[in-house]
Amino acid sequence: MGKILERQQVPTRHRLDVDAYYKMAEAGILTPKDRVELIDGEIFDMVPIGNMHGGTTNASTDSLRAPRPAVLPSSACRARYDSTPGTSPSLT
Repeated sequence: MGKILERQQVPTRHRLDVDAYYKMAEAGILTPKDRVELIDGEIFDMVPIGNMHGGTTNASTDSLRAPRPAVLPSSACRARYDSTPGTSPSLT
């Protein structure tokens, strides 16, 4: 009973900023094969992209590349302003 128990040391976290993260990549510590990302100063392994995520990403990208008309006829509207102070514009 006369033994003094030592408190166990907790590892110290060292937060990184974006510059340090890029310097690690430039030094070859992090490579594209590592698939990691910096979130709130900590480096996390990225989860593999699954079929559903990949398909959704591809569909979203394709829809953004599709040609679009400059103005859609159904979305045309005009703002009408009332000159009375304190009033908001109304859409017609």
